[in-house]
Amino acid sequence: MSYGRVYLAGPITGLNYDGAQDWRRGAEEFLAEWDIEGMSPMRGKKYLEAVGIIEATSYGQPDGEWALSSASGFTSRDHGDCMRADVILANFEGADRVSIGTVLEVAWAHAYRKQLIVVMAEGNPHWHAMIRELAGYIVPTLAQGLDIIPAILNAKRTGAVDYRMTPHPTYPVPASDISPVHFDPERPFPYGPEDTHVGVSPDEGAFA
Repeated sequence: MSYGRVYLAGPITGLNYDGAQDWRRGAEEFLAEWDIEGMSPMRGKKYLEAVGIIEATSYGQPDGEWALSSASGFTSRDHGDCMRADVILANFEGADRVSIGTVLEVAWAHAYRKQLIVVMAEGNPHWHAMIRELAGYIVPTLAQGLDIIPAILNAKRTGAVDYRMTPHPTYPVPASDISPVHFDPERPFPYGPEDTHVGVSPDEGAFA
């Protein structure tokens, strides 16, 4: 059973094979623990180890050797992956220049109404108003980006305790101890201890 697919977008140009592949390999391993499929644009391209620094160019022909690295080949497969994915993770962490291909994939994510996680901090060359507007989630580190994917896809890790499903330490609470929330349309959220409490006194806080 798979809870969904995640496309692992991020810079490739200007990196060698290991630089482009290592974080994706780790992400795929993490996602696999949750029965989530990670889709890497580097899969099947180990031959690029011989290239050294990867440039934004075609390294093959659609009908010949290295077809996956022809311009039409990688554009077609990456586009298809973005269409099939449930979540697109755009990892810009550590980028020192703009990745045009990844920016295009961010646009595809929006066009196909995909959940989009953007990994970057302020000052990143991709810190642009349009990218921030399209992102559903912006986090500063890859670890944080990966951490929220299981919750987005409602994935359950087999044989492990999911901290998001661990009961709150104040539970179970007798029904008599749960005060109703008194909704006031004139008052913005969040409601405070004076509105509701769960097994505690208002002085202790709403969810102490």
